[in-house]
Amino acid sequence: MKKLYLLTLLILPSLVFAQLEVDTDWKTEINNIFQHLDKSKVTTGHLLDYAMEFTDVTAYNGVITDTTYVNANVVGGIYKTLFMSKVVADTTHTPLYDRYAYNWARERPQSPS
Repeated sequence: MKKLYLLTLLILPSLVFAQLEVDTDWKTEINNIFQHLDKSKVTTGHLLDYAMEFTDVTAYNGVITDTTYVNANVVGGIYKTLFMSKVVADTTHTPLYDRYAYNWARERPQSPS
């Protein structure tokens, strides 16, 4: 048990510091592509072409099909895609992912026990 504890103490700091590095290559490249776009004309504040797509958001258009099944992974992908598609700095109307996931889980119908 003591060895496991020591191993955890040695590995945990490297994992924590590994998460601090942020890759900005995508942001730099996409900003260069859209640098001449008048972002004030994007009325929704979201531009799907600006995002790295984790999920095909356009498939979720309100029509239920056999290919638009939604689970926690799909919801996460939709959130990440929409979050990355923001072309405005205002994040007032975009909840943090933790809050979004909590609300989604709370609103899901509970299966009978």
